[in-house]
Amino acid sequence: MTKFTRIDPEEYQGTVLSLSPVLLKLEDLQHLIQQLLRSQGLNLINKDLANQQKGQLNQSASYALFGDQGVDCEILKPGDSGWKKGKLRVKVYLEFEPDEPEVDETIPTSENPQDAEIEFPLDEVRKAIADLS
Repeated sequence: MTKFTRIDPEEYQGTVLSLSPVLLKLEDLQHLIQQLLRSQGLNLINKDLANQQKGQLNQSASYALFGDQGVDCEILKPGDSGWKKGKLRVKVYLEFEPDEPEVDETIPTSENPQDAEIEFPLDEVRKAIADLS
């Protein structure tokens, strides 16, 4: 059973992702995927629709479908009395499943300054990404 959980963009803002050898921020990956969908998504959908001889969506629908505003549509659910007008949009989100359970990252207090000094490897990665930006 998978335990993937949706990554909340606000909670994970500035979080760095390592896809060896690539380092990038999660929001940058999500933006790249969204841009790819906007530029190529409608073309792929239309190609498949044409192969199935179901017609094609117009080009102006691409930005709206994969953007925030959505595209006008109507849906008919089984059991409903009629069509329902509204908007449709495609949203992309990332999910993450840690290999190990989360550990409380509280910093222990100590009288000895050497014991209280803890290095967080993610801080180094964040600094490296910030230097690239």
